[in-house]
Amino acid sequence: MAIIIEEKSNVTIRREVYAADIRIRANPVDQAAGSVSLELQTLEYHDDEFVRMDPAGVVGELVGDFAARSFDVNGKLITGLEVVLLIKQYVADLHAESEAPTE
Repeated sequence: MAIIIEEKSNVTIRREVYAADIRIRANPVDQAAGSVSLELQTLEYHDDEFVRMDPAGVVGELVGDFAARSFDVNGKLITGLEVVLLIKQYVADLHAESEAPTE
């Protein structure tokens, strides 16, 4: 989501938040106690031209809290739990692909 900061001499300066790094730290003993963290950057554009990226900080929460959230994605409501299950399936699929015999 972009925010127009200012306009000067016909140049629109727009900043938006970007997650440059998303980390999920699993806890095999207590899944809900794992963590999700995002390293945020602020992207700056002058009109539609990218100008720079600045660190904006790290935010996050426990996997249990993330799993309890709901998200509207293109008009479809999905839960954080569904995202957690999707990531588990993705990990299983990648592992199976890496273990599959190659010809």
